Amino acid sequence: MVSRTLLGVIAMVAVVAVGGIGFAAYTSSATLYGSATSGDLSLGFAYAGGSSGTYAQCSVTYLSGAVASFSATDLSPGDSCSVTLGVINNGTLPATSESSAFTYTSGNLCNSGGQINCLQVTDNLNVNPLNTEYNTGGAGSYGIGADGGLFPGNYIVTVTEPAGTTQGVALGFYITFTGSVGT
Repeated sequence: MVSRTLLGVIAMVAVVAVGGIGFAAYTSSATLYGSATSGDLSLGFAYAGGSSGTYAQCSVTYLSGAVASFSATDLSPGDSCSVTLGVINNGTLPATSESSAFTYTSGNLCNSGGQINCLQVTDNLNVNPLNTEYNTGGAGSYGIGADGGLFPGNYIVTVTEPAGTTQGVALGFYITFTGSVGT
Protein backbone atom coordinates (compact mmCIF):
# COMPACT_ATOMS: atom_id res chain seq x y z
CA MET A 1 0.00 0.00 0.00
CA VAL A 2 1.03 3.44 -0.69
CA SER A 3 1.89 5.40 2.32
CA ARG A 4 -0.28 8.22 3.48
CA THR A 5 2.57 10.69 3.17
CA LEU A 6 3.14 9.85 -0.45
CA LEU A 7 -0.58 10.18 -1.17
CA GLY A 8 -0.60 13.54 0.60
CA VAL A 9 2.32 14.80 -1.54
CA ILE A 10 0.62 13.63 -4.73
CA ALA A 11 -2.62 15.31 -3.67
CA MET A 12 -0.77 18.53 -2.86
CA VAL A 13 0.99 18.56 -6.27
CA ALA A 14 -2.36 17.95 -7.98
CA VAL A 15 -3.96 20.86 -6.13
CA VAL A 16 -1.06 23.21 -7.00
CA ALA A 17 -1.13 22.08 -10.65
CA VAL A 18 -4.88 22.63 -10.92
CA GLY A 19 -4.57 25.94 -9.09
CA GLY A 20 -1.73 27.01 -11.40
CA ILE A 21 -3.88 26.45 -14.45
CA GLY A 22 -6.57 28.50 -12.85
CA PHE A 23 -4.18 31.47 -12.48
CA ALA A 24 -2.56 31.32 -15.95
CA ALA A 25 -2.50 34.56 -18.06
CA TYR A 26 -3.75 34.68 -21.64
CA THR A 27 -1.35 35.87 -24.33
CA SER A 28 -1.81 36.94 -27.90
CA SER A 29 0.58 38.27 -30.56
CA ALA A 30 0.59 39.90 -33.98
CA THR A 31 3.33 39.64 -36.59
CA LEU A 32 4.48 42.37 -38.95
CA TYR A 33 6.15 41.31 -42.18
CA GLY A 34 8.07 44.16 -43.84
CA SER A 35 10.60 45.11 -46.44
CA ALA A 36 12.70 48.21 -47.10
CA THR A 37 14.57 49.51 -50.11
CA SER A 38 16.63 52.61 -50.64
CA GLY A 39 15.81 55.09 -53.38
CA ASP A 40 18.20 56.28 -56.04
CA LEU A 41 19.42 59.32 -57.91
CA SER A 42 19.87 58.86 -61.64
CA LEU A 43 21.19 62.03 -63.25
CA GLY A 44 21.65 62.39 -66.98
CA PHE A 45 21.54 64.98 -69.72
CA ALA A 46 18.20 65.63 -71.40
CA TYR A 47 19.33 68.08 -74.10
CA ALA A 48 22.26 70.28 -75.09
CA GLY A 49 23.12 73.34 -77.14
CA GLY A 50 26.16 75.44 -77.97
CA SER A 51 27.01 79.08 -78.53
CA SER A 52 29.38 81.26 -80.54
CA GLY A 53 31.81 83.95 -79.49
CA THR A 54 33.56 86.43 -81.75
CA TYR A 55 35.25 83.55 -83.56
CA ALA A 56 34.80 80.75 -81.05
CA GLN A 57 32.36 77.92 -81.54
CA CYS A 58 31.14 75.68 -78.72
CA SER A 59 29.18 72.61 -79.65
CA VAL A 60 28.11 69.37 -78.04
CA THR A 61 29.77 66.53 -79.93
CA TYR A 62 28.25 63.62 -77.98
CA LEU A 63 25.24 63.26 -75.71
CA SER A 64 24.04 59.96 -74.26
CA GLY A 65 22.59 59.40 -70.80
CA ALA A 66 24.99 60.71 -68.18
CA VAL A 67 27.80 61.52 -70.64
CA ALA A 68 28.20 64.64 -72.76
CA SER A 69 31.23 65.86 -74.72
CA PHE A 70 31.74 69.29 -76.16
CA SER A 71 34.28 71.12 -78.22
CA ALA A 72 35.38 74.75 -78.00
CA THR A 73 37.28 75.82 -81.12
CA ASP A 74 38.75 78.98 -82.63
CA LEU A 75 39.03 80.88 -79.36
CA SER A 76 40.81 84.21 -79.65
CA PRO A 77 42.17 86.43 -76.85
CA GLY A 78 39.20 87.75 -74.84
CA ASP A 79 36.74 85.39 -76.57
CA SER A 80 34.41 82.83 -74.97
CA CYS A 81 31.60 80.43 -75.79
CA SER A 82 29.32 78.15 -73.78
CA VAL A 83 27.44 74.88 -73.86
CA THR A 84 24.05 74.54 -72.22
CA LEU A 85 22.96 71.19 -70.82
CA GLY A 86 19.60 70.15 -69.45
CA VAL A 87 20.13 67.90 -66.42
CA ILE A 88 17.39 65.36 -65.67
CA ASN A 89 16.88 63.12 -62.64
CA ASN A 90 15.26 59.80 -63.55
CA GLY A 91 15.78 58.44 -60.03
CA THR A 92 13.22 57.99 -57.29
CA LEU A 93 14.71 60.60 -54.92
CA PRO A 94 15.03 64.36 -55.49
CA ALA A 95 18.51 65.87 -55.57
CA THR A 96 18.58 68.50 -52.85
CA SER A 97 22.01 69.91 -53.73
CA GLU A 98 24.31 70.02 -56.72
CA SER A 99 28.04 70.48 -57.13
CA SER A 100 30.55 70.45 -59.95
CA ALA A 101 34.24 69.62 -59.95
CA PHE A 102 37.05 68.90 -62.34
CA THR A 103 37.79 65.19 -62.26
CA TYR A 104 40.58 65.47 -64.83
CA THR A 105 42.53 68.26 -66.52
CA SER A 106 45.47 68.31 -68.89
CA GLY A 107 46.99 71.32 -70.56
CA ASN A 108 46.76 74.95 -69.56
CA LEU A 109 43.87 75.55 -67.15
CA CYS A 110 43.58 79.02 -65.60
CA ASN A 111 43.10 78.48 -61.88
CA SER A 112 43.03 82.11 -60.75
CA GLY A 113 42.15 85.51 -62.17
CA GLY A 114 44.56 87.53 -64.25
CA GLN A 115 46.37 84.55 -65.77
CA ILE A 116 47.28 84.36 -69.45
CA ASN A 117 48.39 81.53 -71.74
CA CYS A 118 45.69 79.31 -70.29
CA LEU A 119 41.98 78.68 -70.80
CA GLN A 120 39.39 79.37 -68.13
CA VAL A 121 36.41 77.07 -67.54
CA THR A 122 33.47 78.30 -65.45
CA ASP A 123 29.89 77.21 -64.87
CA ASN A 124 26.74 78.74 -63.46
CA LEU A 125 26.37 76.74 -60.24
CA ASN A 126 28.01 79.15 -57.84
CA VAL A 127 31.38 80.84 -57.35
CA ASN A 128 34.50 80.11 -59.36
CA PRO A 129 36.89 78.33 -59.55
CA LEU A 130 34.90 75.28 -60.56
CA ASN A 131 36.46 72.78 -58.14
CA THR A 132 35.36 74.69 -55.02
CA GLU A 133 31.71 75.04 -55.93
CA TYR A 134 28.95 73.51 -53.91
CA ASN A 135 25.41 74.78 -54.02
CA THR A 136 23.80 73.49 -50.84
CA GLY A 137 20.49 75.09 -51.71
CA GLY A 138 20.02 72.78 -54.69
CA ALA A 139 20.05 75.27 -57.59
CA GLY A 140 18.69 77.96 -55.36
CA SER A 141 16.10 76.22 -53.24
CA TYR A 142 14.50 73.99 -55.84
CA GLY A 143 16.74 70.95 -56.29
CA ILE A 144 16.10 68.44 -59.06
CA GLY A 145 12.86 66.57 -58.62
CA ALA A 146 12.58 62.80 -58.93
CA ASP A 147 11.02 60.73 -61.70
CA GLY A 148 12.06 62.90 -64.64
CA GLY A 149 12.55 66.19 -62.81
CA LEU A 150 14.72 68.78 -64.57
CA PHE A 151 17.43 70.99 -63.10
CA PRO A 152 15.86 74.46 -62.80
CA GLY A 153 17.13 76.50 -65.73
CA ASN A 154 20.16 74.89 -67.38
CA TYR A 155 23.66 73.84 -66.49
CA ILE A 156 25.98 76.13 -68.47
CA VAL A 157 29.73 75.61 -68.94
CA THR A 158 31.75 78.48 -70.45
CA VAL A 159 35.28 78.39 -71.89
CA THR A 160 37.16 81.70 -72.05
CA GLU A 161 40.57 82.63 -73.45
CA PRO A 162 42.00 85.55 -71.44
CA ALA A 163 43.23 88.63 -73.31
CA GLY A 164 46.97 88.43 -73.93
CA THR A 165 47.02 84.65 -74.38
CA THR A 166 49.34 83.36 -77.09
CA GLN A 167 48.39 80.98 -79.89
CA GLY A 168 48.35 77.21 -79.51
CA VAL A 169 47.01 76.97 -75.95
CA ALA A 170 45.20 73.66 -75.39
CA LEU A 171 43.15 72.23 -72.56
CA GLY A 172 41.41 68.93 -71.91
CA PHE A 173 39.11 68.37 -68.94
CA TYR A 174 36.28 66.33 -67.44
CA ILE A 175 33.69 67.96 -65.22
CA THR A 176 31.53 65.85 -62.94
CA PHE A 177 28.12 67.29 -62.11
CA THR A 178 26.88 65.65 -58.90
CA GLY A 179 23.43 65.68 -57.35
CA SER A 180 23.10 64.71 -53.69
CA VAL A 181 20.38 63.81 -51.23
CA GLY A 182 20.59 62.86 -47.55
CA THR A 183 23.38 63.27 -45.06
